[in-house]
Amino acid sequence: MNQSEFGEKHQTGLISPHNRKIIKPSSNTINLSNSIKARSSLQQTKFDNTNPLVEAREALNINQRRIANEDLFDQLMEKALDHPLHEVFEPILKVMFRGDNCILWIDIPENQYLYSPTNKFVSQYSNSLPGFVHKTQSIIQIKDASQAPKGFTIDSRVSPVNSPLFFFPLANRAVVQVVRRSNSGGFNETDMETAQLLMHKFSIYGNALFSVSTLTPLALQLFKESPATLNPLTLIEKHFDCGEAQIWRVDAVKNIYSKFNPEIGDMEIKDEDPTISHAISLNGIENNSDEIKLICTHEINKREIWVGVLSGRGEMFNSSEEAQFRSLLPFLIKFITGFGNESQQKALASRIGDLLNVFSLIACTLNISDLQRIINDQVPTIFDCESVKFVVFSETENPPQSGLISQSLSLNEPFIAENPSKVKGYNPSVDSINNQEPRSLLSSAIRTVQKTVVGYLALFSKKGNNCFDANDSLLLKDLSSFIASSISQSQRIEMMNDISASIAKGDTLKEVLTNISKSSDIKRVVVYANNNGWVKLADAGEIGNPQQEIEAIKNQADCEGVTFYPIKNENQEEIGQFGVNGDLDNIQTYCNVIGTLINVQEKSDISLNEIIDTSKAALASAANSIDLGENVFKYTFQTNNLKIQNYYQLVFKIFGRFRIFDNFNVSNAALFNFLREIKLTKQGADNLQMFASLLLQCRMESTLSNMELFGSLVSCILSDYNCPQNSILVESPEAIVSLSKAVTVMANDGNNIFKSIQQTDLKNIWDLIIDLVVSSDFNNFYNVLNSAEKVIDGENDDEDDNQKYSMKKENLKLFLACAKLSPCVRNKKGDEKISNLATDFFRRCDLTHTSFKDVKSREEIDQEKISDALFNDAAIPAFKLLSKIDSSLNVISQCVSNNASN
Repeated sequence: MNQSEFGEKHQTGLISPHNRKIIKPSSNTINLSNSIKARSSLQQTKFDNTNPLVEAREALNINQRRIANEDLFDQLMEKALDHPLHEVFEPILKVMFRGDNCILWIDIPENQYLYSPTNKFVSQYSNSLPGFVHKTQSIIQIKDASQAPKGFTIDSRVSPVNSPLFFFPLANRAVVQVVRRSNSGGFNETDMETAQLLMHKFSIYGNALFSVSTLTPLALQLFKESPATLNPLTLIEKHFDCGEAQIWRVDAVKNIYSKFNPEIGDMEIKDEDPTISHAISLNGIENNSDEIKLICTHEINKREIWVGVLSGRGEMFNSSEEAQFRSLLPFLIKFITGFGNESQQKALASRIGDLLNVFSLIACTLNISDLQRIINDQVPTIFDCESVKFVVFSETENPPQSGLISQSLSLNEPFIAENPSKVKGYNPSVDSINNQEPRSLLSSAIRTVQKTVVGYLALFSKKGNNCFDANDSLLLKDLSSFIASSISQSQRIEMMNDISASIAKGDTLKEVLTNISKSSDIKRVVVYANNNGWVKLADAGEIGNPQQEIEAIKNQADCEGVTFYPIKNENQEEIGQFGVNGDLDNIQTYCNVIGTLINVQEKSDISLNEIIDTSKAALASAANSIDLGENVFKYTFQTNNLKIQNYYQLVFKIFGRFRIFDNFNVSNAALFNFLREIKLTKQGADNLQMFASLLLQCRMESTLSNMELFGSLVSCILSDYNCPQNSILVESPEAIVSLSKAVTVMANDGNNIFKSIQQTDLKNIWDLIIDLVVSSDFNNFYNVLNSAEKVIDGENDDEDDNQKYSMKKENLKLFLACAKLSPCVRNKKGDEKISNLATDFFRRCDLTHTSFKDVKSREEIDQEKISDALFNDAAIPAFKLLSKIDSSLNVISQCVSNNASN
């Protein structure tokens, strides 16, 4: 298998792992995962229900495995807080995957390779299979190392001969390689689910485990160096993989703005920056829709405010990176202003290393109980005190109303008291532990970036009969800042879990908005969704009249105090806006959640009544009553402005035109359920429309049997599988994943559009579908053209029926190949759809047949020439060849040539 059969995937930043899900057929359906050629297995297809007792046992086993994996994952995360990652991961993952060996390859981006700390081995990005998995974020399974694709190597020292191998990525920061013995039988669906579980978990919070380990040396370097010897912005840019980092200081009284200049090692006065002032007014969050930025503030006092800015990156900053940047900001400020006098530096130096290690643990803490344990274990040693009290306010834990600690909650600086029992206001129930009178007290409020007090940390009785001093106060203030970030992150994770569960239950947008408003300090929520015909305006989750909502959105005065942020889909296309008046700390999380929900609702929450008139008794007349007009059968039909409901209607219209409902007794509900369960895409419907247009243009439908026609139309719908987000298997191309999903969906009688087909014919129709869908992969494009050309140019009237059927299939493959290039018929060369299609085509095709045949890597393809190449190397030759079948297709070929010349 060559490299092009793998394809290359575009990185899209934080992508939800459910998009990468590999769906395999259940045990009672067709198994398509081993070989495309093993079509005889189709005879074993079963659509009847299995024994209920067997099903119950299987369900119980699955649930037991899931519970066991959840427990193992909890162990993994707990141990990862204070142990090297590879030492924790590899033994636990061996148990989860029942593997003979497990290797954690950790990303080292500055060196462009992955590193195995256990084995001290390196896997390069460019030529290793772990590097390929990391780069494409794919899940890959192969029978042994010899089946690695051409150009990608696997280290034989960790991959014995004939050993099945399984690779999957973690949080864009690592790759897991699982190795089994040769007689183990390979990997199965349970292993896929386990990998998906880990990928999902790490998409939420696992990324922090890989990144916080570098915080300690980074902060320590800032402490040891000075502006004369080090440019701190370079360190920050490298750590966060961004193009530019800035540090600003604002005098809020005199309205003076100054910016750090690394060339002189000091601050320079600048003009007022509206972005910085806006961020300060929003308590430190700023997301510009034109440019991705992370802006965090650090308030020394009401007058002196510092602002850190990260920008110049192609993907959004996540919550972990936000917490890290907030944690590093005090060190950056002190690096610029100086860490105090010489005596203070010496005192700090003796404890800074231990403190930074605690900072790292806190930064990746996932819940409050873990945070409590870390503070109780680590803080007394660092501050050399006898005991600590850490309190986070909640429904059951209110702020103290009396005592010295209560007074400290209103202070910007930590509170110090010697012999606190003799200080006015002392309350032993608050200012001590177990009413044991402390010799000294150091207390600090814990504040979020919105300056909300969410708890406190109090230290009791400095050892050696000493009192806490200014250095202790300085360290405790920084520690409190880290703790506040950790609390916010823990609450964010808890909130995300609640909202994710809400979405999983199928809650509506209104219910999800209500959950968001309850979990955050939000006064007003506005959701504006475009491209799907509806707009929602909500106050604390309440949705009003749609007409009023549209008018309110257009009238910006009615949205005073509401800040809007873009909502994007998995392709990073803006599908709406999300606006809030209130808590901005979790804004990106909300945008991601609502974007996911809009996508799910757009594709799934469509009723059959929206597609057809279900009151019609006759199946054919019901389908034909859809108001799309006869233009839908023309090759010039434009689909750009169609909604997802219209694509369902388009499929119904075409199936009605070719009498599929009548000839195969397919019900409206069965077709609707089938399309919904396979997640009908716009491209799949587009392929079907152009394919049908080509058949009708040259009157080829009369040469096809009803079975061939039905199979061809279904193939068009299933041929949309080569999207960048899909995962792939080396021995099971993406086409097989699509086919497997279709088979699994039709195992349910309610979704089975082949229900009326006899078993003897079922194998034949699936045989045709497999041939067509696999051939439609762009990596087979030139093979299809070569085979079709031989059939078209050959003139032999003596073929037997089998030969005629094979020739007919080659023609159908050519029709489908041209249908997938439909944008070239409808759009000019400069159109965005052409650019996207060109990128997808050259990501997978055999480059030896193109003008890019001499490039060493697909990354070297000239993007400015890619649209020209799509027309000249693919579309024009394909449609010219197609026109040889029937002269009536010449007009379409000429249309493609005209679009190429513009």
